Amino acid sequence: MTAKKANPKEISLKSYSLQGRCFITYDVNNKLDRQGIVHSIIPCQQGDLVLVQYFEWIAGEPDTMELVPLAKMIRSEGAPRYKFFEDAEHMRFYIEYR
Repeated sequence: MTAKKANPKEISLKSYSLQGRCFITYDVNNKLDRQGIVHSIIPCQQGDLVLVQYFEWIAGEPDTMELVPLAKMIRSEGAPRYKFFEDAEHMRFYIEYR
């Protein structure tokens, strides 16, 4: 018996979503700046917005929330630069062992 190949149209886009992903940002000097999680993505005609929840570095407690243009999060130049992770454990491992 052969395995059925997945139809690309049947693959859920949720697996590619940024929603629920943890991230860190780097400042202009390439130093760690902020940590957070993508709360939700808000479609807009002028460009999608991303609602992010930041967390404090020391205690890890929730800090402020901000609407960030998606285009700003995915650019490769300038500051802040964003690096995304599957979950908080993956992010902590990266920060500790990078």
